[in-house]
Amino acid sequence: MTQPIVLVAHASLPVASVKELIALARAKPGTLSAATSGTASAGALTTMMFKQQTGIAFVTVPYKGGAALNGLLGGEVQFYFSSMTSSSGAMRSGKVKVLGTASKTRLPAMPEIPTFLESGLVGLDLVPWDGLVAPAKTPRVIIDRLYREVARVLKLPEVLEKLSAVGSSPIGNPPEECAADSKR
Repeated sequence: MTQPIVLVAHASLPVASVKELIALARAKPGTLSAATSGTASAGALTTMMFKQQTGIAFVTVPYKGGAALNGLLGGEVQFYFSSMTSSSGAMRSGKVKVLGTASKTRLPAMPEIPTFLESGLVGLDLVPWDGLVAPAKTPRVIIDRLYREVARVLKLPEVLEKLSAVGSSPIGNPPEECAADSKR
């Protein structure tokens, strides 16, 4: 299942796009701060790549997991590269603004939100994905059964609807494809 990265900003930040955020950060170097949800998270990687590509100066504030969104909502930081899934409630409530997405194409759940590429950021197209794993010596018959059942559930209309509502897309690749993808 994919988990698109979105750039969300505190509702009070006077920007409406990625370009406006970059301009504000350039006008006030070092005054803005960005939350990250752990040092090895996809959002932290996106934050570092954004900083490197734009050359803007801002403070990075590491949080543990979902506490990063709380930091944004509480006004401790001004922006956050988050999975759409974890920020969807705050986005729907209007507590944060969505400035862009790191996906290659616009998200079906939010087609009005431009991609980073459309905002002039080349190479910031990161779409993390989730998969299931089992212990190394799990019998093949169990792996196959798990795959069939999960693939079946991911095709159920009610599951597709809930995943789509938070920007996720089920993949359901066979175990061999998932293993190959994990080595890329």
